Amino acid sequence: MVQTFAISQALESLSLVEEKFNLVESSDDTFFVEWYQNLPELSAAEKATLDRYKERFLAHRYRGNLSEGAVGRLLISPILDLAGLYEPNFSIDTEKSVEVVAEDDD
Repeated sequence: MVQTFAISQALESLSLVEEKFNLVESSDDTFFVEWYQNLPELSAAEKATLDRYKERFLAHRYRGNLSEGAVGRLLISPILDLAGLYEPNFSIDTEKSVEVVAEDDD
């Protein structure tokens, strides 16, 4: 009988993926050239900050799965802040709250 597992159950961490598929991280700047074309130059401080964010994320991700919230706190929120997207001239929309009420049939 064939068993099916969610990918997060079969491969619980990045280290297991690297081991199972014999993968290595590439730091070659030409790996995805479209990520580097026609972009404004970053300052040395911005580059250092982004490198720190990357190392922090990879260290946490290497140890196992990260929830969406953890990725947001570790990576997305700091990058949005660095880009200035939390400034007052930008608006922030959040998910709408939903309340579910169940009534007893007495």
